[in-house]
Amino acid sequence: MVAVYVGCGHDTRPIMQFPQVRKFHYIDSCSSESEIGRVDVAMSSTGLNLVSTHGDIRMYKNETQTVVFHTNTSLPEHLERIKPHIQGFDTLIVSGHNTNYSVLEATARLVTWIGLPATNHVPHSDGIINRLHRDECLQKKFISFIVLWRNGVKRNFPTWREYSSAMRCINT
Repeated sequence: MVAVYVGCGHDTRPIMQFPQVRKFHYIDSCSSESEIGRVDVAMSSTGLNLVSTHGDIRMYKNETQTVVFHTNTSLPEHLERIKPHIQGFDTLIVSGHNTNYSVLEATARLVTWIGLPATNHVPHSDGIINRLHRDECLQKKFISFIVLWRNGVKRNFPTWREYSSAMRCINT
């Protein structure tokens, strides 16, 4: 499995909770030394070692997982730059940040959605969540919708409607 997490900051919960994901592409606009330092500490605390840096890309690895961290990167502004790196991903992680739906242009595969409760699931912005609320064709791009609760429990929903209904209940 290959996961994309836009607006990730230094959140390592998905890395720890989804060991079956072998490669993560973390995408964030962070660029300051202090923000990147927090990312380095967070990755190290999960057993991921920094193995290389090249421009805005930092790579962390352990025995079973790789995190390619794209710093100083925003969507949709930098989609063409990162598309070759994330092409064919099969998992989209959404937490807090309601990413632009253009990220889906980088894959022809059916995608698993992993959402965290801190995400605003009310359809009021121009992000992917708003599009999912009104676009049934876009909903069909996803094979399942998983919520990762704060206590580490995962719950799988087969449809966007069921998932978003459950998320509205906990976020109101």
